[in-house]
Amino acid sequence: MTTQINSIEIPQQYFDLCNGWYDGQGSMLYAIASTGNLTLGSIRPRVYDSDRYMTDEEWYWSLFSDLGAELRQIIRNIEKQDKENEVEDYEELKNFLDWADEISDGLEEEYGIDI
Repeated sequence: MTTQINSIEIPQQYFDLCNGWYDGQGSMLYAIASTGNLTLGSIRPRVYDSDRYMTDEEWYWSLFSDLGAELRQIIRNIEKQDKENEVEDYEELKNFLDWADEISDGLEEEYGIDI
């Protein structure tokens, strides 16, 4: 069975984190905070270094891949400042990253993504 586009639901505990951690309207966390989920938008992205547009499957995978990259950067910034013990959401952010990476890796394999 193939995961349908726009069918993955963000768990409530991760949705709740998004409001306090997004950095502007281009953020994946902002997309979740404002819509409650990650879904395909209206402007289909191109494949990096290519003239072709992403398929729906590539696009959907890229949302979760980009979410993981954003969460990695937030966690890296917390760790650079040695604030792991001071930031209340630190462990939950790491759990969110693990979940996002699991989804991204699963979609990559399931959809046969090779970009």
